[in-house]
Amino acid sequence: MIGSKELCDQAGITHRQLLHWIERGYVTPTRGHGGYGTRYEWDEFAAARVIMVARRVEWGMTPEAAARTEDPKLPAAPSPVVVAAMVAGRRAVREALRDLQNVEIAMT
Repeated sequence: MIGSKELCDQAGITHRQLLHWIERGYVTPTRGHGGYGTRYEWDEFAAARVIMVARRVEWGMTPEAAARTEDPKLPAAPSPVVVAAMVAGRRAVREALRDLQNVEIAMT
């Protein structure tokens, strides 16, 4: 289980976007009932769905369309293993950029 902040970081979305998607029913947390100050928790399947919706929105889809998994025209939902690889890749890119910035700083 992960919290909303970590999920937002992994998915590359804002917390406000996540709350909007929850309110609209596009995604459903594993734990958390809603309301002010609610702490949502996400298992790997719920987290994978959020990341899938986020990727589809990045590709230009509306959140509503991105959340519809039964539409055969949509890209297939990635498995949790694929999502984990995407997250790991995103982290690797961030770390590489951080390393590059450190090298640039060291060279000045």
